[in-house]
Amino acid sequence: MDRDEFHHKMSKKVAQLTKVIFHLNTKNDEADQHLSAVTRAYEQEIEQIMKDANTKIRRISEAVESGLGSKASKQLEALKGAFEGEKQEALQEVQNFKSAMSARENKHAAEWNDRLKTMSTEALALRQQRHQQASQFKSALQRAEEGQGGRLAEMQAVHRAELEKLRRERESER
Repeated sequence: MDRDEFHHKMSKKVAQLTKVIFHLNTKNDEADQHLSAVTRAYEQEIEQIMKDANTKIRRISEAVESGLGSKASKQLEALKGAFEGEKQEALQEVQNFKSAMSARENKHAAEWNDRLKTMSTEALALRQQRHQQASQFKSALQRAEEGQGGRLAEMQAVHRAELEKLRRERESER
């Protein structure tokens, strides 16, 4: 390849690249303009919405202020009446609950007192029974000891006699 040909090809490439750069710059500028236009449109739409909302709020505020005098006092009185009614109901419910709990507490106290009396009576009866059985046991033991005492003396006498007999036999064997 000679030099002129190479220079010609390079010039073509530079021209192509220049066209591409121009095209990209143009597209970028168009995109910026489009973005700017959309942003302005949104901002105008937001401003219009805010104006409409403020207008509606102002109208409603004026309507409320004008109607507030008579309607508000009626509503306030109605609310106060409802509150007092609910308050009285709640107080009545609390009083009923207190009464029910007091009755329940009294009932339980009476039941426990009855149980305590019954258990005390049973404990006293068991103590008396224990004392009676202890007395019976002591007297039975005493009778047994007395009966055994005579028998013991008798057995001791028999034992002494046998020992004496064995001692004599032994002496005679010697």
